[in-house]
Amino acid sequence: MDLICLGTAGYHPSATRHTACYYLPELGLQLDAGSGTFRIADHVERESIDVWISHAHLDHVLGLTYFLGVCSATKLKTVRVHGHHAHLDAIQRHLLAPELFPA
Repeated sequence: MDLICLGTAGYHPSATRHTACYYLPELGLQLDAGSGTFRIADHVERESIDVWISHAHLDHVLGLTYFLGVCSATKLKTVRVHGHHAHLDAIQRHLLAPELFPA
């Protein structure tokens, strides 16, 4: 089984490293959604992906917004996000708030 490191840096991405996210393409499973999430487009093998969020810090969740571009550029149709209820609520209320992310 392959583990693709889409991002391994700390809180801020750099020219050569993006923030935390890892992908298991055979399972359609992404661990966290850091700034490297856009790189998943080169590895999508399925129509759905499950994203597991470890915690709601921005360096682990900001890539959720990148899935709009990934879905339009690949065969990906469904992205399911899993995590602690409080973390998912914070993501919905803040990161995906219509004032910040009117999608």
